[in-house]
Amino acid sequence: MPIKVRKVMKTSSSLGSLRTQWKIGEIQTLSELREVSRLGIIFYQEKPHLLGSFQPDIWASTWNSLIKAKVGVILALRKDHETVGGIGGLFANDPNDGLLVAQEAFWFIHPETRSLRSLRLIEAFETCCQERGAKRILLAHLVGDEKIGRFFHRIGYKPLETFYGKGI
Repeated sequence: MPIKVRKVMKTSSSLGSLRTQWKIGEIQTLSELREVSRLGIIFYQEKPHLLGSFQPDIWASTWNSLIKAKVGVILALRKDHETVGGIGGLFANDPNDGLLVAQEAFWFIHPETRSLRSLRLIEAFETCCQERGAKRILLAHLVGDEKIGRFFHRIGYKPLETFYGKGI
């Protein structure tokens, strides 16, 4: 089932007679979530040191509940009719000042399509968060991926904290 694209972004690029359609749209259904979950499998294969494992059905069900409760959002990046990237965020009020904050929970673009589309996906996420009333956005990157940290800095983000994880 194709992902419904809702006003977030539509771009195209051409090379000779070939034309690629790029779209970013908000995920709305469980079947769309299952399509995006394929990217999680690739991500966990690419990053085997992560704590835990990736369970696509649990992931899709959990995100479905978060989206229905209006505390979660996922945007999918599509190249022609294939999902090649996505970003998911959670919304909560900061207990210190009460402002709505969006926290990126995942951000991934298939290795074969990483490029300026990364910036477009972040921009679409920022727009979506602003439309929902968020006053701050928090982005994260994995340890050892300082290139993404420098990218975040270039687009106006600053480091705030370092998180540590431990299985118990």
